[in-house]
Amino acid sequence: MLFKILLACCILTSSISAHSATTLTSSIPARPAMTHLKETINADGSVSLVLLPGPGPKKNRPEKLSENREIRKAVVDFFGYQEGGHIKDSTAGTLISKQVLTSLNSQATPNEYAIPKNLKMISGINEGTRGESRAALLFDDSNKLLAVALVSRDCHRNLDREVFCNDDKGHILNIFLPKGAHENIADPLIPWSKKIPTEQTIFMAYVDPDRTDWVQKIAKTLYITTQPNIRSWTPNDLPAELPKEFIPLLLTQSQLVGAGVNGKYTVGEAKGWPFSKDFIYSLGAPTQDFEVHLRTYTPIDEIQAFYTYLTTTSSITRNDHNITILGTINNKKYAIELRSQHYPHAINYINFKAWK
Repeated sequence: MLFKILLACCILTSSISAHSATTLTSSIPARPAMTHLKETINADGSVSLVLLPGPGPKKNRPEKLSENREIRKAVVDFFGYQEGGHIKDSTAGTLISKQVLTSLNSQATPNEYAIPKNLKMISGINEGTRGESRAALLFDDSNKLLAVALVSRDCHRNLDREVFCNDDKGHILNIFLPKGAHENIADPLIPWSKKIPTEQTIFMAYVDPDRTDWVQKIAKTLYITTQPNIRSWTPNDLPAELPKEFIPLLLTQSQLVGAGVNGKYTVGEAKGWPFSKDFIYSLGAPTQDFEVHLRTYTPIDEIQAFYTYLTTTSSITRNDHNITILGTINNKKYAIELRSQHYPHAINYINFKAWK
């Protein structure tokens, strides 16, 4: 990898030098036209590089683990909508699945650890944290997810949402297991937690050599039981003023961002925020009396099918990544905006608005 980077730098330097030699002979330096190299195979089997005008063909970026549909589904099914603050900048109300996917925001890292033959491990790293946040998934030979490991800094938030970290003690290894599973199932994840990938170590040796030992230091290990069937919210969490007939229109497989009445969120993490109005203005409708904001990992097409089944008299329009649903129930009007957010977490948002 490093050789390729150095080679690319040498090629770039040579091309710049060659261009500089050309432009110095001209009184007005011309802006170089965009070109690209193309490999051609000669009749004798040798390869030649041909310089062609214009940009080269667009290359597909390698898929990251957090972008892989099967990986995301396995993680979401394993945790459900269980909440907890485990990585820096998270809170007790942050989805654990989101934190794990954030820590898998890279291509799969090489497996440098001894794993029993009947098990498989997939691990990744949050490239933006340079090793301080990383995760590993342990599967059996039938691709069932058995355990998840999440390495994070020992951080917490105070009441003012300021973040404090106990960096002198090292990192925390969080091991998540299903209810009833024995802790020794996750034993292969322990040596993984104490060593970052060699490629990352080489990189850090250049940019921050003192950091390598620190990110590999595990101060304590926590075993946490997953609760995939626990609901993130119940009707009792919603404002009492919300008409009961609207509750069946709220997807239960979701996390409550906020809900409120009379222009302001009164519950949820959005408590105190004003209602959003751009969507209402686009409809030419008066300000909503009620609003419920949800986030969900349910695919957008399944959400649309859910509302199509429940609201046969509503109108549904779709454009790009947004879906608008308008309807009436018991002479009370409602509007639903579905917004699809793709990578890295593929979390979709449901914004439910209603009138008295």
